[in-house]
Amino acid sequence: MSAEPPTLFDFLGEEISNAEERAAFHMRLRARGIQDLAVLRTLELVPRALFIPHRYADLAQKDVALPIGCGQTITEPCLVGQMMEALRLEKHHHVLEVGAGSGYTAAILAQLAGEVISIERYHSLATEARARLGQMGIDNAGVVWGDGLAVPSEIGPFDRIFVEGLLDGGIDRFTGLLAEDGILLFARRDREASTRQQMVSLLRRGGDLIETIVSPCRMQAMLPGLARAL
Repeated sequence: MSAEPPTLFDFLGEEISNAEERAAFHMRLRARGIQDLAVLRTLELVPRALFIPHRYADLAQKDVALPIGCGQTITEPCLVGQMMEALRLEKHHHVLEVGAGSGYTAAILAQLAGEVISIERYHSLATEARARLGQMGIDNAGVVWGDGLAVPSEIGPFDRIFVEGLLDGGIDRFTGLLAEDGILLFARRDREASTRQQMVSLLRRGGDLIETIVSPCRMQAMLPGLARAL
């Protein structure tokens, strides 16, 4: 009889094996205002060390962005938590993520939502992210190599769309993919100071888009097209 494939729980001890370290990680998240228990539990459970180069493993639970290859970074855990809370995810939600990176956020979304499609423009990152999700036994999230700024309308609508990067205009391409009561989350330049950025959510309610400023952020600009590597 073949062995059962590993699941997310099999990896729990690899990153958060020390009870004091785990408690400190939890307290840092709460100190930044994250209160949703499902989000907190998921951030504790998903092993961030699995999604970063091994040389940065000792920084996995620090609240810092880290390089992952192709000039991209993995977002700091507290900002990820704030973004997950802003998405107000439910188990039946159909989610589109633009900018899969190493697959870390897709793994988190998969625990909080029903189905996740994650698009990554770098072929090498998409391949590695897909392998990590498979290794963890996550079967409700898929990573696609594609241009996240040219998503075909026929694959929508989505209950939630998360653009993990800075958008300089062109949000219509995403709001058109939103279901009723859907939320689009993305970073944009602060309208009062272009050197600063804000994470913004747009709630589609009838013909209106209701805007909420989530938090300051620092995200990389979203780029069009496809690339194999950098």
